[in-house]
Amino acid sequence: MGAVHPVEDILLHPVCWTETLAAKLRQTGVTNCLMPLGLDFESYGTARMMTRSANEARRIVGKVASPVGAKGGLVLLECLTSRAATELDAMGLSLREVDDSAISAEIDVLGQAWRLVHALWPELSSSIEHLVRCVHLLKAPSPEVDCSYSRPDLPFSVFLSVPDKGTPARIERATEALVHETMHLQLSLIERRIRLIESDCTETVAFSPWRNCERSVQGVLHALHVFVVVQKLWQRAVQRTPCGLDRGFAEARIRSIRDEVARTQHLAESPGLSLEGQQLVRKLLALGR
Repeated sequence: MGAVHPVEDILLHPVCWTETLAAKLRQTGVTNCLMPLGLDFESYGTARMMTRSANEARRIVGKVASPVGAKGGLVLLECLTSRAATELDAMGLSLREVDDSAISAEIDVLGQAWRLVHALWPELSSSIEHLVRCVHLLKAPSPEVDCSYSRPDLPFSVFLSVPDKGTPARIERATEALVHETMHLQLSLIERRIRLIESDCTETVAFSPWRNCERSVQGVLHALHVFVVVQKLWQRAVQRTPCGLDRGFAEARIRSIRDEVARTQHLAESPGLSLEGQQLVRKLLALGR
């Protein structure tokens, strides 16, 4: 590939991006994914993207306000049709049905999670603001297990479970899920600007310590990117220890992710990565030590 544009160059320096880069990535998603359907960020809806129709009904049941107030926009809680829910069921994901009182509680938890991110890392908060438009609530398989989901063809949607009231580290777990899926969205949009995987090596696999099995190189790269950012968030939290933070949770996550990253060193040598992909992986591995 030719010389890398300054914006792309910064995107290949993980955790060093600025607040304005999230806005540029949003525009990438709008131009490539939304405009062909007659949508923009404000009119975006997951159901509309899944049906490929700007006229699809959008059922909004709640809104999460940005920590920076009105100028920061809103994240919408959207409920999907039974047809869309069936598609998720086939993937082993179940949407959570909530009444008005439960919705209020979930909005509060997500709002606290977003405020925690903003207090620790404003640039990361900007990614949530610019890249997450719709949130969908999932049923967790058990109180001890969180689940979340996103995909490139739904560029501004995240699906996640919120731990029940009284669950230890409830806000921290919700925070990690929100950041986790936001970073998947961010890297998917980066991939629309920079080729990270060689086009003739899309079937190449590598070992994933997060799945404990072989996965596509792209999947392992995504996991590495996501978890290094999560690790950096919790390192900031431990250094500053905001009021009410479950420090033990944060420290445990830092240790766990460091061990997982150490088992991903082989990824830097994968033939499936482009030169830019190798550059990104090396930087992630260095950050995750």
